[in-house]
Amino acid sequence: MNINQRIRADIVSPFEDIDVLGVVVHRLARIHDQIRLPGYLYKRGDYFVSDGSGTCIYRPEDDDFDRVWAGGEWAN
Repeated sequence: MNINQRIRADIVSPFEDIDVLGVVVHRLARIHDQIRLPGYLYKRGDYFVSDGSGTCIYRPEDDDFDRVWAGGEWAN
C-alpha cells in the first residue's frame, strides 16, 4: 500500500465527490518536525499529514504505513 492509499483508507471524506487528498496536506516529514511535534522522533521516510485541525505522522512498515504520532483532533 502506498501513502496515498493509506491516507484514503484512514481518513474518510463525508462527501463522496471530494477526494480526501485534495483536503489534507501530505509530504515527507523533515527533521525539524520533531521540534514542532512533542514526542515525535524523526525517521527518514516518515510522512507528515495534516488537515489543519489535526496532524499525524505515518512511518513505512513492511508494505504499509503505521501511524506513529498524532496530535490535535486526530489524537483522540
